[in-house]
Amino acid sequence: MVMEVSGWFVVLCLIVQLRQTICAYCGSSYYDPSDNTCCNGVLTSSKNQQCCGKKGYKPPYETCCNGVVNSPGGSHCCGYKAYTPPYKTCCNGKLNAPGGTYCCGKKAYTPPYLVCCNGVLNTPGKKLCCDKKTYDPDNETCCYGKLHPRNGLCCGTVLYNPEEQICCRGIVHTNKHRCCGTESYNPYSEQCCYGRHVKTRGFCY
Repeated sequence: MVMEVSGWFVVLCLIVQLRQTICAYCGSSYYDPSDNTCCNGVLTSSKNQQCCGKKGYKPPYETCCNGVVNSPGGSHCCGYKAYTPPYKTCCNGKLNAPGGTYCCGKKAYTPPYLVCCNGVLNTPGKKLCCDKKTYDPDNETCCYGKLHPRNGLCCGTVLYNPEEQICCRGIVHTNKHRCCGTESYNPYSEQCCYGRHVKTRGFCY
């Protein structure tokens, strides 16, 4: 609450000049620090308060969160709101009630009831994450964030059969023998030139 200073007190400060004992300056007027609190140039109606921006507040009954007074208070701040764990949880600036053990994006959760995969909550039952989904590595394969419904080896984001195919830096080739960069070649009739180009054998230049 903003406090108006009585005229007699202002006159007393000007005449007696007791500015360092009972008179202090707040904004554009004098005040008595034993009766009021000055918060950034604004006079409040109570003494011995702490300042929250231009307002006074009384901990622990009230809490200042980023310039906003919260009543009742809390032990922590979540943005402009006060809260007390574990009844509530702050996740990236969003207050969750009831609380949780961990944060998944802006949502609170408690394992093993939920699983967080890259900011997305999934129901339990599978062991690992593939991008934003859970999967079972015994029956599924995750290739750089792409989920496949069977087991296999990854070549980039796809599966390949090493008995019939070859993976050259993320590119799958069939019926070839060796890799030259992302290309494949037959070493009996071709050769790899400078690790990048496949040429007819004997013709690197």
